[in-house]
Amino acid sequence: MGASSLSDVIGILQDRSESTERRVEAATVLRGLKCRDAVGPLIEALAEEQQELSWMCMSALTAIGSRRGARRLIQIGGGNHSLHARQEAIYTLWHLRELRAESLFIRVSSAVDAEEEYTRDMATEALGNTCLRQPSQRALSQRLFDPSVSVRYAALCACSILHLQPSYEYPGFLRKALRPSCLIPQDWMTTGLSRSLPPSY
Repeated sequence: MGASSLSDVIGILQDRSESTERRVEAATVLRGLKCRDAVGPLIEALAEEQQELSWMCMSALTAIGSRRGARRLIQIGGGNHSLHARQEAIYTLWHLRELRAESLFIRVSSAVDAEEEYTRDMATEALGNTCLRQPSQRALSQRLFDPSVSVRYAALCACSILHLQPSYEYPGFLRKALRPSCLIPQDWMTTGLSRSLPPSY
């Protein structure tokens, strides 16, 4: 790509006059190098109105695995940005297991009339990162009755993490919500997900 140093690669990514193809290529290189110095520039490029570039920046950020830009990602995920930029920010926060994004995930997952279904689906499943916290548990208990089957399924996936906790005592409100007959179609109830239900079921 004609870059002789890491700083040149980051410069190409940041240069909006460069072609999308070259900027995507730069993000790909940074992903392969797992360059932590590129986290800030990758986040800013993710926020732009270019879907392919946003996706590659998300891929690079999750590969690098640094949470130091999490506050900015939270702003993008909940801010006035394009749908794909917001989705990539939410996906990145989810896969970085960023606990500070809990309130963002709760807000987005519950916005039935304002958010696109896939965005709410991701935010709901991301609550699995904080499913031991009562605010997340309350939100998941509500999403188990969501109008969207996909979101209900995502809530059940998030709740399944509780099953991994030895001798976990489900709170009463969540135990009540986890009634299998009202969650998802029977052909979606895989053996693995059925294990997320409290023992009494």
